Formats: sequence, structure tokens, C-alpha cells
Amino acid sequence: MDTQIEKDLASLRKGLRPSTAPAGGDKSPPLERKTSGKTTLKKKAKAVGSATTAAKKTTVPKGPSLGVKKSPAAFSKGKAAPGAKKEADPLAMAKAEIASLNKELDKEKANSDTRVENITKEANARMDEYECEIMRFEKELNEKVRLIKDIENERDMRYQKYELQIRDIEVARDKRFQEYEEFLFIGEKQRAELHNALIELKGNIRVFARVRPVLPSERKSRVADWVDHFKYPEGTDHRGLDVVEIPGHKSVMGKEEQSKTMPFKFDKVFDPTASQEKVFDDISLLVQSALDGYKVCLFAYGQTGSGKTFTMEGPDPGVNSAQSGMIPRAVRQIFDNCAWKSKQSGFKYKLLCSFVQIYNETIRDLMNPQDFYENGPGKQEVKHEIRNTAEESIITNIKEEEVTSADSVFRLLQKASDNRKTSATKCNEVSSRSHSIFIMKIKGWNEATQQEMTGQLNLIDLAGSERLSKSQAEGDRLKETQHINKSLSCLGDVIVALGKGASSVPFRQSKLTHILQPSMTNQSKLLMFVNINPIPESLNESIVSLRFAAKVNDCEIGIAKKKITSK
Repeated sequence: MDTQIEKDLASLRKGLRPSTAPAGGDKSPPLERKTSGKTTLKKKAKAVGSATTAAKKTTVPKGPSLGVKKSPAAFSKGKAAPGAKKEADPLAMAKAEIASLNKELDKEKANSDTRVENITKEANARMDEYECEIMRFEKELNEKVRLIKDIENERDMRYQKYELQIRDIEVARDKRFQEYEEFLFIGEKQRAELHNALIELKGNIRVFARVRPVLPSERKSRVADWVDHFKYPEGTDHRGLDVVEIPGHKSVMGKEEQSKTMPFKFDKVFDPTASQEKVFDDISLLVQSALDGYKVCLFAYGQTGSGKTFTMEGPDPGVNSAQSGMIPRAVRQIFDNCAWKSKQSGFKYKLLCSFVQIYNETIRDLMNPQDFYENGPGKQEVKHEIRNTAEESIITNIKEEEVTSADSVFRLLQKASDNRKTSATKCNEVSSRSHSIFIMKIKGWNEATQQEMTGQLNLIDLAGSERLSKSQAEGDRLKETQHINKSLSCLGDVIVALGKGASSVPFRQSKLTHILQPSMTNQSKLLMFVNINPIPESLNESIVSLRFAAKVNDCEIGIAKKKITSK
């Protein structure tokens, strides 16, 4: 029993000794280590208490050598029996040990409380520091939020101010735009009126003369006896053309007459150096009239080989180049002006094109392939009839295409040029044996002003005029020449009748004048190019052409009227 108590006390003492830290050191916080020591001391004190309680309950066994029996009172007073050996009281020792442990436990508890208090103070200090930092950050954040709100408020105020300013500017802009539209409308109306007055002052029938350049091959073959019969007198503002050194003829008495000079005067004369661009500059005002609601006819007249087709179409009608003729240039001007007027005055346009030829008084559509007219088994012959109204000339069974760009028109011109009837004569290797008529109808409307406008541009390349004695045509060529000369003669008669104000005008004597009837009355503007071949062999033919042009130039067809209606 005593041995067991001693062991327990030794164990308690061992537990109270400071434990040696491991080699690596105790990684746990101090407060945690102290708490663990307190727990251990409590456990050991509890063990000592249990051992003491057990010792109290244990009775000392009776020995055989002892005859005296101790009274319970003696044991309760802690007195030893007489003659017995005095031993240490284990209970007292346990109590002393427990008291010592309690003191040490109280000391450790006090130290632990101090540490906890210090840690708490440090934590509170840090918390106060953190709270100060948080309060500072919150203050700065609130200041920045306030600054942002001030900026946003100022932005909103400026935005509202700018919105009001923009609204005022837009109202002023719309008002000015409306004023500009009205001003532009009035200005465009005045421009059209002044433009029309200018054209009328120049004459609703105008004649331009153009002498083509001499080809190198022509001059080379006639170097020795070449005579330049055309002179351009100064001081006539490019309106005079003199035909000089006209060979004399023998009189009826057989006397040789002297050469003479024949002066001609037209609205404009172009010498061989005039470019295509220069020529078009002088007719561009007339082309503009078609866009203003007038009917315009532009003729190219002259003998075979005088440059009519070059003037009207250029060397290649499907190619836009510096040598482009009047038709491609007129088309480009119309599209450019349509785009400009659509943007400025609100007009919208629709353009319709057709291209026909008159060959031997038969109408053919150049927009359709030529097999369109071939008569095969079970195929009926295609016929075209002319039906004139007060506003336009309608040709049945022809193809009329809407065009939206100049390039689309150039493709049609190339196609028509390939289909046109040509053949060789003594006067020219490739002679146009038909009249070609390019018709562009211009329809415009303005939704704002409820105005509608209808104009028409007719560009006519006439067949080459030839005298039978000069062309030496035979067979089919003879028939072609007769029809050509007859239609040209009828054209002259119509223009003269219009100039005289005749009550009866022979429009129906030829298909050419019948088609152009609505565009040759007093609601139209006419311009004729008389093209001249400069080689001496063509002098007589050139004089005939100049005389015809002079007769046309002496005519007037009254005041042109444009077709504009308001709803």
C-alpha cells in the first residue's frame, strides 16, 4: 500500500517538473501550452486524491505476533501503538503535495491570466488601430463618393444644358434647312427659267458645224494638189465658216468662171482641232433642259465619212474615254445631275432607254438580237407601229429598259452599235445605212412639293447623205440611198414647215419624222450637228450639207414648253 502511494507521489512530482521542450521546439502558442499544463496538474491532483481516499479505506491486517489490539480511538487520533516504529504519514504528505500543487496551479493560473490579459490588451489595441484605419478609409471613401456624386451631378447638369443647346441648334438647323430648301427650290426654279430663256434667246433650233480632221492617209495621197477649202474668219466668235477656192465652171458661152468663196454662219463652228469635250461643253445646257422637263432632239447630219458617228458615239460607245461621243457624255451628265438634284431638292428619277434604227423605212429594235426578226417555220414577222400621243411617241414591240447607272447605258450602246446596219459604198468603206435614234425618257417626282416632271432626250445619228452620182450605189445599196435621201429631205421639209408656222406639217412622210413628231413641235428644243468632210473630193457634198444646215438654222419653232405638273 505504501509502496503504491510512494509511486503515485513520485509520479506527481515527475509531472510537476518543467518538461523539456522537444528539439524542434513547441510550435503551439504560449497560452495553449500553459492551458495544457494546467490540465495535466488537475489530472494528477485528482489521481493523488483518489489514492488518498483508497488509503483511508484500507485496514491494517492483524499480525500473529501482536497480542494487543489497538482501539479505534487510537487510530483516529493518529497515535502509534506502544513499541511500534514511527513512520511518515502518507496522508499528510499527500495533502502537503496537493497544497504545493495547488499553489503552483494558482501561480500558473495567475501567470496565464496575465498573459491572457496582455494578449487581450494587445488585441484590443490592434482592434482600435484597425478601427481607426477603417474609419479613415471609410472617411476617404465617403469623400471620394461625395466627389464622384458632385462630378456626376455636374455632368448631368452639363448634359441637360448641352441637350437644351443641341435641341435649340437642331431646331435652328431644321428651320434653316427648311429655309434653304425653299431657297433652293426657288433658285432651281429661277435657274431653269433663266436657262430656258437663254436657250430661247439662242434659238430653239440651233445648228453647229464641225469639220473633222484630215486623216494622215488622206493627206499623204494628195500632198501635191491638196487644197484646204475651209477657213475660219476671225471676229465671228467661232460662228463663221468660209468655203474658199471653189472651182469655177464654164458658162453657157464656154467662158471659164473664177473660183469663189461661200460664207456660212451658224450658232457655233468647230474646227478640226476641237475635242469631244469642247464640243459637248456647248451642248451640255441643251442636255440639262431634258432634265428640267423639256423634250430635246440632237441630230448629227452630214455626208458619208464626215464623222457623224464619231461625234455622236465616239470610237467605242461602250467605253468611257476622252474620245467618248455626245451620247455617252450626255448620259453621264444626266446621271450626275439626277444624283445632285435628288440630294439637293428631293427629286427622285426613273430613266428608261430604248434604241431603234430605221433601215429602208423599216423600224428595227437595236436592243433585241437580230434573230428576233428572222422568220422561221411557225414564227410570225415582228412589226413595229408608231402611235403618237400629245406627250410622247410610242413604238410597239420594242424593248424599253430601266437604267440605274451610266455603265448600264454604255453596255446597251455597245450592244446597239453591234446590231446597227452598215455596209461599204464608194464614198466610205463602212457607211451607216440607217438612222439610229437613242431615246431616254426622264421621269421625276418630288414628294415634298408633289411635283412630277417628264423630259425626253433624243439623240439621232442620221444615215450618211450621198448623191447617187457620187456614191455609185447599185442594187440594194441603191435602194438604201434612195430611202436615206428621201427621209433626209422629209426632215428638211418638216423643219421648214415648222419654221413657217404651217398648219400642216408632213411628219408622216417618213418614219424618222413620224417618231420624232412629239419632240419637234413647239414643246421641244432642237440642235443639229452638220459634219463636214474636209477632203477636196467631197467639197460638193459638203456644200450641199452646209446649205441644208443653213436652211434649218433660219427656222424657229416657237417657245418650248416643259412638262411639269403639280398635284
